Amino acid sequence: DRLGGLVDGLTGWVLSLSDDQVTLGGETTDRGVFDGLAALPDGWPDGMSWSSDVRFDDSVERAKAAKLAEEKRLAEEKRLAEEKAAEDARLAEEARLAEENRLAEEKRLAEEKAEADRLAAEKEREAAELAAEAEAKAAAAKAAADAKLKADAEEEARKLAEAEAARLAAEKAEEERMMAAKAAEEEAAKPAEEVTSEAELAEKRKWLTPDQTEERLAAMTRESAAVNAKECQLLMNSIVRGSAIRFGSNSSVINPASYDVLKKVNSVASRCTNTIIRIEGHTDSDGSEGYNLELSKRRAQAVINHLVKLGVPLNRLDVKGNGEKKPVASNATSKGKALNRRIEFVVFEN
Repeated sequence: DRLGGLVDGLTGWVLSLSDDQVTLGGETTDRGVFDGLAALPDGWPDGMSWSSDVRFDDSVERAKAAKLAEEKRLAEEKRLAEEKAAEDARLAEEARLAEENRLAEEKRLAEEKAEADRLAAEKEREAAELAAEAEAKAAAAKAAADAKLKADAEEEARKLAEAEAARLAAEKAEEERMMAAKAAEEEAAKPAEEVTSEAELAEKRKWLTPDQTEERLAAMTRESAAVNAKECQLLMNSIVRGSAIRFGSNSSVINPASYDVLKKVNSVASRCTNTIIRIEGHTDSDGSEGYNLELSKRRAQAVINHLVKLGVPLNRLDVKGNGEKKPVASNATSKGKALNRRIEFVVFEN
């Protein structure tokens, strides 16, 4: 009876009985069964002894302990994880609130700055408008003052110009009178050698075509003999007829475009060594007679000066200003006036 409940907790149990000994062998994993077998020696009949050879297998107990320890560990880890999650959630909430507060503060500061900028811009605009208004008033006042000064200056300049024009007109009239008188004296003093008959005048005015002129110039260059006065006159007439010698308006300065013409004149003059060449200046009828006479003479002299620079001896050159007295065309048209403004070369045997 005493063994019945305990034997159920044994595996591979063996019970040995003798006259004075009871021995139980086997194995158990139940701590209660093992401890119960240890208490069996008490209460046996006199003369009987008890011996337990039951081995206790603690693997189950250790497995349970290990399981409990693992469960405890997992429970602790879960608790710690939950605490950490709660702490992370708390920190995240605090960070969220801090970020919201920061953004709200930034927004407030931005709104304050925007408002301050608006007020500053408004103030600056008002100041600029006031400055512009003041500047416009100052500019208007200055413009009015400048306009008055300009009007006064123009009036004074007009009066001075009128006075100066009157003085210059009087001086010019006197100068033209004196030049006309001087020219008349010079004309009266000129020898009457030159061209007296219509036949001689016609001979002096003959010319060649441009092609004929170039051929004669080339032939003259090839030949070494001197050119006579008649040939020299013909070539010079042809040169200046093809390309007139030009000057600036109301000026005796030779236009550089005419330098090539004068080079050709020089090449002919250098071969007409036994001649005297008179350079005659002519003008149209614009301007006074005395002024035109003096201008024609100055232009003829400018041609002489240029030819001397090119190598023509000065003692072979003579000058004469005819003014507007010897037109070759009508002065009623622009074309006619252009023909009358000319330089002519008159060649004489020396």
